[in-house]
Amino acid sequence: MARRNLFVTVASTVRGASRLKRKLQSVAASLVGPAVVLRMEKILVNRTKRRFITKTDPRGVPWAPWKAGTEERRQRELKSGRAVVTAFGAAHSGILVLTGELANSIQVMRAGQNKGFGLGTGAGFRIGSTSPKARIHQMGLPSRNIPARKFLGITRRDSTAIERMLLRVARATGLR
Repeated sequence: MARRNLFVTVASTVRGASRLKRKLQSVAASLVGPAVVLRMEKILVNRTKRRFITKTDPRGVPWAPWKAGTEERRQRELKSGRAVVTAFGAAHSGILVLTGELANSIQVMRAGQNKGFGLGTGAGFRIGSTSPKARIHQMGLPSRNIPARKFLGITRRDSTAIERMLLRVARATGLR
């Protein structure tokens, strides 16, 4: 999403121009202000976390299935008590959620925050993870036979969700 500036120019010789100018500046501020950016961030973080539940990449393609032997290893790890119940359901419920660490680490990464692996949004922030496993699972690791299971990405559906939110804000401010 490209960031665009909204410039308001109203001639002060027109009756009511100063009131109109204040209204337009208020609308512009509400459309690109911090509260709207926070809502955009929340939408993208939630949609990224949802991919751990649906086990799909940003385009909706199912993640690569487990390799042979993974189920047995996971059962051993569950018995050891290493796995926990997460916000994404029982830890043993599927791919990439044994401990919930990766899914729970999805967050907004601001400018200057270089720790972690993230995806730029074009809106002044990144969505990513500080987990060392993030890059491995997003990109895959052929040398260890780990397939890419993409969870980061902004799709047309994500853009549509943000567009709908912006339209709601515009309606609430009387713009549309």
